Amino acid sequence: MKYYRTYWEQSSLEYATWIFSEVDNQGYEIRKLEIFLDGKISYYDANTPFELGEFPTDEDLESINDSEEITVIEISKNDFEKTLQLFNDKNQTGGQ
Repeated sequence: MKYYRTYWEQSSLEYATWIFSEVDNQGYEIRKLEIFLDGKISYYDANTPFELGEFPTDEDLESINDSEEITVIEISKNDFEKTLQLFNDKNQTGGQ
């Protein structure tokens, strides 16, 4: 498994600004957390497979990171799980 944090510099409330992805060895997302500018958070996993997709290859990530709008970095499993836990904590307290 690999874990990624994507930052998309944009101002639309329609699209996520931060995306955290867990990707399997075949390059497919297993879990994904999207965070929007207005504080909305969306979580996707095997229960919502249509929201998951194929993750870009390492070569594609290089060209994506060359853009000025999007930055993708690999993060640790621990960092991914910590972010996911923040979502779970917020979700349990009824926050948005």
